[in-house]
Amino acid sequence: MANPTDQPTLPAWPMSPMSYLSDWWTRALAVAPQNPAGPPPNGFSQPILPGWTFGNSIVVNETNSSSPETERQVVAQDSYGRQIGRVMDALAQLINERPKGPELPPALADLLTLKAKVDLIKEQTLQARAQRLAGELAALKRDHGGEFQQVMEQVAQAPGAPPAQ
Repeated sequence: MANPTDQPTLPAWPMSPMSYLSDWWTRALAVAPQNPAGPPPNGFSQPILPGWTFGNSIVVNETNSSSPETERQVVAQDSYGRQIGRVMDALAQLINERPKGPELPPALADLLTLKAKVDLIKEQTLQARAQRLAGELAALKRDHGGEFQQVMEQVAQAPGAPPAQ
């Protein structure tokens, strides 16, 4: 490229789209006129969907907590889900221990229904995790028998493991 007004040439196909774009950008930036004021103040980034959040996200700050640092440390130890689960388990136990009598108030019945749904999801995810683990162990045994034996010995020695037969 003899002068800055020359257009960058594009690489020939068959090239992967990402390689093509990366190569094009590299060439385009090499001939781009220099900005006398320097780079843009925010660099070359542009937020996409600003303010949107994907997945579970909980913001803890001084606006919604009197001690955000304490809350962050508590959540680092026990997630909000674990905390709510323990409260739900305790309430369900108290509901089930209450004297039999009139019909449960709707709020208590709703809590027991919610707990049953959560317990079902936990069971389903446990089964899926166990199936994945069994598949991974079978592949390990097939491909790396020695490592498989080491893993099985570690499992046998783990706290709570059933005694060897």
